[in-house]
Amino acid sequence: MTKAFLLSLALLVPVATPALAADFTITVDGDFSSSDLTWAGQGKSYEFFWTPALIDGRIAICGAGRFVTPHGRSQSQKILRSARVRHNGKVILSDVTFFTIVGGADDLESAKATCRLTDATPDRTTNEFFLEWNGVGRF
Repeated sequence: MTKAFLLSLALLVPVATPALAADFTITVDGDFSSSDLTWAGQGKSYEFFWTPALIDGRIAICGAGRFVTPHGRSQSQKILRSARVRHNGKVILSDVTFFTIVGGADDLESAKATCRLTDATPDRTTNEFFLEWNGVGRF
């Protein structure tokens, strides 16, 4: 299974945070893109919102998601662990298992998303972001 997502931003939205050494949270809003991990023959396993954010001149990746069914959860976690975020073609982050896990009854669209700071800085003209993964699950 291969899945890729593109988020193209002319301008990254700055976010204020108190401490940059550890992961931090922001509220999911209209800047986030929605997506899911769906297994052929098994259906949707994980749905999530994610976005890049600009923090003191560096790019952070933020996300929140939920496992839709318990079936396939371990396979989906392996896929999320192997996921990569690319900025203008260059991998800037591997492993998105740090995304906030939201409970089934909670509203994903207003959840607190966990963010992880990268060493990447935005380009002055083009900022394209891909969240990609490859994997096979045995059910």
